[in-house]
Amino acid sequence: MRTGVASSSHMPPRHLDTTDIILVQMMLSNSRTPSREMAEFLKTTPEEVDRRVRSLEETGVLRRFVTRLSPSHLKSVGVLVYGRSEITTLDGAIAKLSKNDSTSWVGLASGGRLYAGASLRRLSHLEAYMSFLMEDVGMQDAVFGIRSPPPDMSSKQMELTDLDYRILGSMHHDARKSAFEVAQDLGEEKVLVEERLRLMVAEKAVEFSTVLSPEAASDVLCMYHLFRRGQSPMREFMRTRLNQHSPNILFFNTYRNLPDLILAMAWVNDMAELRDIKASLEQDAAVERVEANVIIASRVVESWSDALIEERARKK
Repeated sequence: MRTGVASSSHMPPRHLDTTDIILVQMMLSNSRTPSREMAEFLKTTPEEVDRRVRSLEETGVLRRFVTRLSPSHLKSVGVLVYGRSEITTLDGAIAKLSKNDSTSWVGLASGGRLYAGASLRRLSHLEAYMSFLMEDVGMQDAVFGIRSPPPDMSSKQMELTDLDYRILGSMHHDARKSAFEVAQDLGEEKVLVEERLRLMVAEKAVEFSTVLSPEAASDVLCMYHLFRRGQSPMREFMRTRLNQHSPNILFFNTYRNLPDLILAMAWVNDMAELRDIKASLEQDAAVERVEANVIIASRVVESWSDALIEERARKK
């Protein structure tokens, strides 16, 4: 049976090639994607996909495969905050930021910049979270972005059963568990587990992702801040210019309160590649300026939504 936790104590860091980076993207999007489907997309074999995934686990890049309740199901609000901080270690940042259970991601970057990703139960909690960051964590010159689009508060969400939560609890830290393994863990029928999983996926109640440790590789993770010029079309820019740098751009986000800002996370082999992408983006007439912030260390941390799964999974 899988453990869902990678061990990197004996594996030296290595560079990720293009295929590795695409696999990381796929795992971030859906860590339960079958090896056969990934192999078809990559034009390789399922065996080669499995070999690469194992290698990424062993080096510690893929730290854990996780199952979570989706933001649309929770009707939560995603927020990213960045500012200056005197915190110098990832452990120190996690220790401080995780005292607030809205925190879901922590990143330490060059120039003393600190990033905090948060999942807020409601937008009305933003003021309290910002106060926490500035007063308790000591973040200075904090800028917050509210993820687009807002949650649909009028839509009806799936009502999860006790069994659903037990299934989620079994898969919480190992999203790649088979339905057979989950059924064995819970003492339930495999057919029933498969049926409930299919329903939760169909209703968009759950998502399957991975926890990364980019610092386990000999690569550079960079957060580009792209500031739009004037009223240039944001959607067209993201579709064309950012896709030109695929797969190095892992993802990019826009924020409804910061209409001129795009944050794009890139995975590159070295500083030369980082500078090349920055220079390319700066050449676009739609971009006023680009800031490149090297992510020194980052980690997904467990928030209130993770605690909800664990609490409900234990309910008899």
